[in-house]
Amino acid sequence: MTAPYVPTLLATPPVNPAVGGFARAFPYVSPSQYIFAPTAMDLSNLVTGPNATGSDQRQALSDLIRRASSEIDRYLFGASPSAKQPSLCATNNVEAWWFKVIQGTIRVACDYAPIIALTGMDVGLFANQLATIGPEAASQVTTLRHTFIVPVLGVPPNSTGLGPNYGGGYLRTGQRVYVVWSYDNGYPHTILAEPADAGDTELVVEATSAAGGLIGVWPGVQLDVLDYALSDVSGVETITVESVAANTPGTATVGLAAPLQYGHTPPAAPDFIPVTAIPWAVQQAAIHAVTCLVKERGDDALLLEGAAEARTGEENPGEKTVDVVRAFRALQSYRTTSKIKT
Repeated sequence: MTAPYVPTLLATPPVNPAVGGFARAFPYVSPSQYIFAPTAMDLSNLVTGPNATGSDQRQALSDLIRRASSEIDRYLFGASPSAKQPSLCATNNVEAWWFKVIQGTIRVACDYAPIIALTGMDVGLFANQLATIGPEAASQVTTLRHTFIVPVLGVPPNSTGLGPNYGGGYLRTGQRVYVVWSYDNGYPHTILAEPADAGDTELVVEATSAAGGLIGVWPGVQLDVLDYALSDVSGVETITVESVAANTPGTATVGLAAPLQYGHTPPAAPDFIPVTAIPWAVQQAAIHAVTCLVKERGDDALLLEGAAEARTGEENPGEKTVDVVRAFRALQSYRTTSKIKT
């Protein structure tokens, strides 16, 4: 019997740049946010058995929310091409592809949107001959919803001597070049990390960038603090960011333009208080998706396959499909329609 052919192993395997990126996004809604929604669902027996506790039920709900958030991401972006998790939550992504030089520019199409900022870009004739575009070209980059338009011809050399000569060769119109770039995309979304009192002018939240800051957050950005404890001293409110400072380890301090109206105390895990700019439509879609999963009670998932179809093949999937349709319609405008780069 002939053994299958095995190629000679490389001493230094080339690594796909797209496995880069920072952090796994937080779920779109919190358990307390779902419970507060008028879902009319019984959540007391998600885990059955004589030994099931309230903590078990809360963990089961948290797992359902994560599962629904993952299904939403799959519907919006398709299967993840790497270890990073695609999400509408603001994250940093690294991608690589070949592009043609057209009219002195390259049009770099991104997998995920909306784009917040281009954080780095290297260009070269080959994967092992990359050079940064430099500050001169970076200052002329045009940002569209899914695309960066980057000038690569006629750009003066920068302080490192790089310019139109990328990776050891001059570029020309029609030539294909290899591009590796990193960018921030999505909507700011984090969670409260430390208690805050009414009247405070700072919030400490979980960091969402590798440097300890918050991706997509700058002075003037507004975020919702979704605290559903709803006691006399807590509540939902909107804050306006005045400053952001990175802390150690893994948190960031957000300076506020006005004092807090309510006090906020992070609940016991797995619950959390979102501090977020995720659109309300997406949050509502997540709630509908979780409701569908609760109704399924362990059956095959019935999520986002189509506006009126059940993946299980049921002729009349009934009320479960109503939640799917509502989620589908709410998410349609956020969907990435194509990941084909031309």
